[in-house]
Formats: sequence, structure tokens, C-alpha cells
Amino acid sequence: MNLTETISFQQIFTLLPTPAVLLLPDFPDFTVIEVNAAYLKIAGTTRQQVLGKRFFEAFPRNPYLQEGVLLESLKQALDEGKEVRSSAREYALDHLGTQHKRAYLAAVNVPVIGAAGEVSYILRTLRDVTELTKIRENEMRIGESLVKSEKLLRETQRFAQVGSWEVDLVHDRAIWSEELRRIYEVDEDFVPDMQNTQLFFHEGPDREEMIRVFTRAIVSGEFFDLEVPITSAKGNRKWIRI
Repeated sequence: MNLTETISFQQIFTLLPTPAVLLLPDFPDFTVIEVNAAYLKIAGTTRQQVLGKRFFEAFPRNPYLQEGVLLESLKQALDEGKEVRSSAREYALDHLGTQHKRAYLAAVNVPVIGAAGEVSYILRTLRDVTELTKIRENEMRIGESLVKSEKLLRETQRFAQVGSWEVDLVHDRAIWSEELRRIYEVDEDFVPDMQNTQLFFHEGPDREEMIRVFTRAIVSGEFFDLEVPITSAKGNRKWIRI
């Protein structure tokens, strides 16, 4: 091909893998003047059936039933002369076969600006975000499940008066559960670490034994089961098992 040959932009547009439709800025009709094969496949229609028709008449499938929302999106692109992105919507794709019953597609409405600065056309494209939407929905379900599990754990610990803790050896800090904080009767702003935790254990054999078994656990991963007395932050003497 040399530079003097004419490029068929219509042919390129038709073959684009991204679903695209070109509309006139004739609000509120937004007449369809061109559409590519990918968009026709998604819509389950033919070029002859949609050209020259108003947008919502040409593509009556779900989610175009929510005409008000989509009409506003197209009007915004027309009025502001800027790209407008719509959130993903669920499309019915029964015509594509059983494995494509539903899909989530995100739309982008791009105004095509003419020489005089006016909007000459609106290019509407679709992007398949089904997998991304499913991942986000799954993450939300996992998050909700974790919240429920954490709530159940807190309630169980409170009922059994069992606290939990973990230690960050690198940064010399400890993380206490709500119930453990209640057992030690500390204030909300109390930040436990390796040093101030020891102070709850009585000075002498009790504290020394706690330090000894804890050190062995750090060095060799040895399990320990220790029952010792402590004095809480409010001065109450208690027996705890760690």
C-alpha cells in the first residue's frame, strides 16, 4: 500500500473487535447511522434492521429498557462535548448460546467534534467487563463472609472469655482481640508491645516463666500452655491461661 491509496475507514470501523455504533446528535432520537459487526453480534440484530432508526428503537434489548438513564448519558456527552463513561450493566445475550446468557458491558459515549467545534456524531462503544464484575462480586462476598466470621469470633470469645493475640516480632508489637483487651482491662488507646505486656505478669517466678516459654516459642517454635496470675490495668488480680 502507498500513501496515495484511499483508506476505507468504514471497512476498518466495521471490522473493529470493539462493539461500536455511530449516532447522530439529534436529541432525543440519536439516529443510528453506522454500526459494526461486533455491536450487531452483541445486539442480536442486522445492519439493515438498525440503520436510520432512533437508538432506543433500534436496540430494544435489556438494559435499554432503562431508557431514561442511558438517554441522560448520551445527552451529557452531547451537551458537554466530553467523553462520558457509564457503569457496567447486565445484558441479556440469550441469542449467543447457553454459555453467554448474561454479560456485563460498560459503555463509553464519545462526542466527535466537527470543524466548527460542534458535536457532529456520538461514538458509543461497549467493553465486556463480565469477568471483572464477577471478581469484584466474589471479593465482596468474601469480604462479607470475613466480617461475619470476625463478628462470630468476637461474640464467641466474649461468651467464653477467651482472647486472642499475635505478635509482630519485626516491629516489636502485639495485636490483641477485643476480648483480650477486656480481660486485661486496658484503655482503648493502649498499644501492647513485648515490654509493656510483661508488666501485667507478677514480678518474680511468674514473669520469668512467661518470658522463658515465650522465648522458646520464638526460637524453636515450641508450643506452650501456661497458667499464671496477672494484675489487670485496673488493679484486679486474675488467673489467665496462655
